[in-house]
Amino acid sequence: VCNWNKANDNRSIKLGSFEVDDINYSVTKLTLNAVAVPIFSSIRDEKNYKTWENVKLSVIAKDVAKKADLTLVFESCTDPEYDKSEQNNESDLSYLEKLCKAEGLAVKISGRQLIIFDEAKYDTLPPSVNLEAGKSYFYGYPSFKRSAKNIYGGCEIKYFDSKTDKTYTGIFKAPDMGNVKKILRLQEKFNSERDTID
Repeated sequence: VCNWNKANDNRSIKLGSFEVDDINYSVTKLTLNAVAVPIFSSIRDEKNYKTWENVKLSVIAKDVAKKADLTLVFESCTDPEYDKSEQNNESDLSYLEKLCKAEGLAVKISGRQLIIFDEAKYDTLPPSVNLEAGKSYFYGYPSFKRSAKNIYGGCEIKYFDSKTDKTYTGIFKAPDMGNVKKILRLQEKFNSERDTID
């Protein structure tokens, strides 16, 4: 960036590869909005249907990455396995993000790579860079938002298996949640019977 805070104050910071998505211009300011997802890739917007059976998450991710001409980086100690996984009128990226979110994993696209990683593990690592207001690469001031209405003390999932005529229930209670007693209740199919509590 040229003339960041004053004339000849030229700076650079490595953020990865981006493609310009849209351009906004006013009398005093030109704004470029860029995205890491390739503009002409179908991974983000095209709705698809596909079924996988007896498949691991890494295999689904590999299929999505290959279709989008991206390199897969799978940084997770666990690789969940599904008896059956169905993509139903969803974009490849949305479907993969949904699967990963359910497994406590995150999805990121950077530098022509599709990256899947364990957020909890990354949170324990030392910071790669420290940003300080007024001294770092801020334009204005950062803002953050957090909503308390989506905080739960636990989760209960129920699934009725028509093949066995049985209802399976999985329950998780978060530790150290104090007085948070609200439970998130879902009715979704489990990955397999190994993940349930009968």
